[in-house]
Order: sequence, then structure tokens, then C-alpha cells
Amino acid sequence: MRIFFILLQSYILCGFFNFSALLGQCPTSISVSNNSKCISVNPANSGTTVSGFTYLSGSNPALFYESTGNSNGCMTYTPPPGTTTYNINGQTCTYVNGILPVNFLTFNVKSDNRQARLDFSTASETNNDYFTVQRSGDALHFENIATIDGAGNSSTEIQYSFTDISPLGGDNYYRIKQTDFDGKFSYSDVRSVSKVTAEKSQLNTFITDNILVINTPLENYDVTIFNSWGAEVKRYTGMQKNSTFDVHDLRSGVHIIHISYPSRAETFRVVKL
Repeated sequence: MRIFFILLQSYILCGFFNFSALLGQCPTSISVSNNSKCISVNPANSGTTVSGFTYLSGSNPALFYESTGNSNGCMTYTPPPGTTTYNINGQTCTYVNGILPVNFLTFNVKSDNRQARLDFSTASETNNDYFTVQRSGDALHFENIATIDGAGNSSTEIQYSFTDISPLGGDNYYRIKQTDFDGKFSYSDVRSVSKVTAEKSQLNTFITDNILVINTPLENYDVTIFNSWGAEVKRYTGMQKNSTFDVHDLRSGVHIIHISYPSRAETFRVVKL
């Protein structure tokens, strides 16, 4: 059997990203009916969309019922305890005890002279202790790189910024983790920016049986292969320049090849047919 590896180009978003333009804003609060068949969303109206629910009535707040059922028995509404998540207006909205801890207004990321600048703003904050800036080279495994104090409670727009002075080579994926004073947390969506490096490895595609080949002038680099679920399936360390790997036992589907070397890392997506 012949194995084909196809290099998939990861999307590289240069310039900047505007969270509000891409995602809109999450409503500030939700409540759930006594029978859990309906939810109350505030602010919202007949133009608001809630995944899995159908608009029923009202405006600021607006009532929605499960799309597969009806509103019979929906009476008393109370904030749902703990952390709950809904897809509202095409955005993933996470609530803690029915309250949106942080309403992200914008999130801009841009590459500037081999650095990555992050600017984000909030429209409101509730019980917000701090933000953690997280970075990844493969959009799967994130590390904490900075902590920014939150405003606690605020109903006005607040601007935040951070500069990553040593981004990874290739694509850099960033997200913001928001943590409450009581330890509960939620995440922003993930956005990426590309850092162009002078020394860039190449992952070539082959139609050679069971062999993945990496052609590179690099020395002393590590190769880690992850499956599409983010689980590590193979690891090779201390590789030197051009290398070949027996991958006959990899399952068909998408795999992520992570190449790391001193102070830099690059990630490639491949498909095994």
C-alpha cells in the first residue's frame, strides 16, 4: 500500500484581527426556566440567534425555547449554577452563574519587527481577577506567557495590550484566559499571526511507501507527531539535518508535525490517505 502525505497550508492571518467584527458580542446574562426547556437572554431580541433554540418572545430580555420542543411548562427563570456555554450570534459565550464574566469588545494581533503585539478591550467585566495570555505553536498545546490584572467590575470599555518579544518561528496562536476571583475561568477564541524567520525548515511530501521525509539544514531539532485529537503519537529527539521516519503505523487522517529547535518551533499539518 502506498502512503501519500499532503502538506496542508495553515491559514496565516497577517495584519490584525478584530474580535467584534468577526464574532459580535455575547449577551451579559442568561437565565434558565424551571424545566430547562427555555432560556432568557439579556440583552437580546427577535434578531438574536441561539444555537439549538428558537425565538419565543420579548426584547431585553428575550425568551427562547428548545428547537426540538416547545415552551410548555417554561415558568420561573433563574441563573444556571456553575459554568455554562451557549453559541449565541455565532459566538461561543461562557457564563458563570448566569453572568458573562468578561465581554470582549476587540482582540487585535499583529506582527511587528519579529514581535507580536496583542491589543484587546472589554465592554464589561464582572468579578474579573486577571487575564492570562497563552501562546501555542500548533493551536493545541498552549503555554502561559503573561498575566494582566483585570478591572474586577466594570461597565465601561477598558483597553489592554501586551507584546510578545520572542514569538515562535512560523505560526503563533494566541488566546486570552480570563480568571474570576473565585477561580472560575473562561477563554477567548484562538487567533494566529505568522512570524517570518530567516531560517525555515521544509517538510516535503512524498509518495514513498511508509516514509515521511524532512529536508532541512537544521541540526539538533526535535520532531513530535500529534493526531487530529491532539494526542502525541510519535516523538524523535536530537535529529540532524535531513531525516526519514517510518510512519506505516499512523492511522489515516490529519496529523500535526511539530519541529522544534533552540528558540524556535514550526508546525505543519499533513494528511495520511
